[in-house]
Amino acid sequence: MEKISMRYTKEKSLKSRRPNEKASEMKGRIARGLLSVALVGVLTTIMPFNANANSSNVYYLGEAVNAGKDTGFSENNEITKKDPHYNWTLGSFSVNGYTRVITDDGNPIFLKTVGDEVVLDFQLEQDIDALNNDKSLMIANDKKAYDNLLYKDETAFGRGALIIRKTDAYQNKKGTSQLYTDYLSGVKVGANTQVEICEEGDYEVALDYSIRDKKITVPFIDKTIRSTYNDYKIYFTFSVRNGNCMVFPFDVATGEELTNKAITENGFYLDLAKSRYLEINVKKEVLREGATGLTEDVRFNKPASDGEKYTDEGIYTITVSNPYTE
Repeated sequence: MEKISMRYTKEKSLKSRRPNEKASEMKGRIARGLLSVALVGVLTTIMPFNANANSSNVYYLGEAVNAGKDTGFSENNEITKKDPHYNWTLGSFSVNGYTRVITDDGNPIFLKTVGDEVVLDFQLEQDIDALNNDKSLMIANDKKAYDNLLYKDETAFGRGALIIRKTDAYQNKKGTSQLYTDYLSGVKVGANTQVEICEEGDYEVALDYSIRDKKITVPFIDKTIRSTYNDYKIYFTFSVRNGNCMVFPFDVATGEELTNKAITENGFYLDLAKSRYLEINVKKEVLREGATGLTEDVRFNKPASDGEKYTDEGIYTITVSNPYTE
C-alpha cells in the first residue's frame, strides 16, 4: 500500500505573517469573494499486485448440467449414469488477461489494471457429430428454442446457442442479451476461441445445446427405433472491476491536473478515470481565528462522485479506496 499525504499547512500558505495578520488577510479574501481553493488530498493508492497481467493467469468457469426437456433450459439437474452426457465434457470456458481474481459469494471478480485486457475464451473438446467418440451422439439442430433466463423469445438456436448479458452494476442496469446461434458449428475442436473482451461490469453467460441420441434399441435386438433429445447448458456468472485506486483532480478553469499540495483559485473537479466502483470522500475545512490563533474547522466530510466540482474556498482532503482490494 502506498499512502501519499497531501497536507498543505497554514505555515506554508500564510508564511511570514503574524497570527493577527493571517486572520486579517483571510477575512479580507473572504470579504472580496475570491475563490482560493487549497487542494489537500490523502490519495491512497493501493497497488497489491503487478501493473500488468500475468499471461499465465487463467480461470475456468462453468459446468454442464441437464437442463430438462423443452423447458427453456431452466432446470439444473445432475448428469447421471443414465444420461448420454455422462462422464465427458463438451468444452470449457476460461477468463484470462486479468491481474487478480477474488470471489464474492462464489462469484469470481477479475481485477484489471493498466494494460490488462480481460478476455473470455471457449475451447471445444468434442466432435459435435460424434460426441465422446460415439457417432450415435451428436449436437442436435434445435429449430425452436428459448432460454427462460436470458432469451425468452423463441427462435432457432441451431447447434448450440451462446448467450451473454452484461449488467452495468454501477447503475444496476441490465443490458440486452447477445445471442449467437449455431455457435458450436463455427468453432474448431481443440482451439481456444475468443468470445468477448470484457470491460467493467457483471456478466451472465449460457451455452444452451441439445444432444440427439440415436442409440435407443429394442431389448435383445440391436436396432435403432427412434432418437431421443436432451437439453443441456453451461451457465456461469463473473464480474470485472478496475483494480486501480486512483482519482484525478483537475482545475475547473484551466483543465490542468492538480498534484499533491496544489492550490487553485478556480476550484477543482474530480475525474475517476472510468473507475465506477471506487469509494471517494471529500472533506472540506476552513481556517477560523480562535483563542490560540487560526484553527481548521470541518465544514463537511461526504461522498464524492465523478465530475463533481468544488469551487468554495477551503482546504480539501480527498480519500479514495477500492472495496475490492480494501
